[in-house]
Amino acid sequence: MIDVLEAEEDRTVLRSYGTRLLRTTVSRDENGFVWVRRPGPDAPAPFAPARISADPALETAAVEGVGGLRLALGTPVGEGRLYRAFGPDTVAGRLLYGGGGPGLSVHLRGLGAMLRHLHGITPAEGTAALGRPRGLDRLGRWLADPAPERVDAAGRAARERLGDRRWGLLRDWYGELLAAAPALCHGAPGLGSLVPGGEGAAAVLLTGEDLSAGPPVFDLGWTVGELTELAWQMGRGREIWQPLLTALFEGYGDDLGPHWYRWAALRTVLHTHDFSTYTEAAPDLVPKYADFVGHLIDAEAK
Repeated sequence: MIDVLEAEEDRTVLRSYGTRLLRTTVSRDENGFVWVRRPGPDAPAPFAPARISADPALETAAVEGVGGLRLALGTPVGEGRLYRAFGPDTVAGRLLYGGGGPGLSVHLRGLGAMLRHLHGITPAEGTAALGRPRGLDRLGRWLADPAPERVDAAGRAARERLGDRRWGLLRDWYGELLAAAPALCHGAPGLGSLVPGGEGAAAVLLTGEDLSAGPPVFDLGWTVGELTELAWQMGRGREIWQPLLTALFEGYGDDLGPHWYRWAALRTVLHTHDFSTYTEAAPDLVPKYADFVGHLIDAEAK
């Protein structure tokens, strides 16, 4: 277990990064690597209550693991969470800066197995007692039709680029998410939360900040959307993302069927909202992302 009283001055900070939505600090001490994640100053909602992470079924998955992957259930540190993991990097980092590699399929297969396991857990306090995924709420607010003076510049640019028909499809698909039967969800199973293992240590999925009640397809679609977007960013095609998608679906025991494009589109729209709202990203990124989302929407609508 983590000693929440261990002094931060006893750690060597390796890097600190993030946005106004989420901040991450990776440090090292005599016992290994420490990850501390906190809500950014403009985060619209706090992390999920720490009591959810104390569910016995989750603690079992943290100790025993599923599919070679363990949950790293964060220990509360102020408004944030403190985790321990094998290393200082993530699957997202290895994809972006290391070009990927066959070893990452093992981690994606484990992620799929863990998500399937999570979706089958009935929380001790009941699913109905949990809130919705924070990302689902952010997405809903951006897709809504507020008064014109309340639409931010990025939202206006994205809507204009996509057009009313495509924007309407995104809203319809979001409505499908809200109408789906909820299950226990990780809430944000991003590749930046998946820390590879090694030297006998298991890979871990940083978990707890977004534990919630939502449609399982939201979790799976989150990861599919990130893989698809990363492949696009890297200018790489199926040789990168297809083996990883295959491994994810194999671990999960199912895929997203013929509608995976729509869930990837919604995830990319959410990322477009997040970077345009919580970072100083160049304004010309929004039209580029909107064009990519439009490609996904059109592929789904065929």
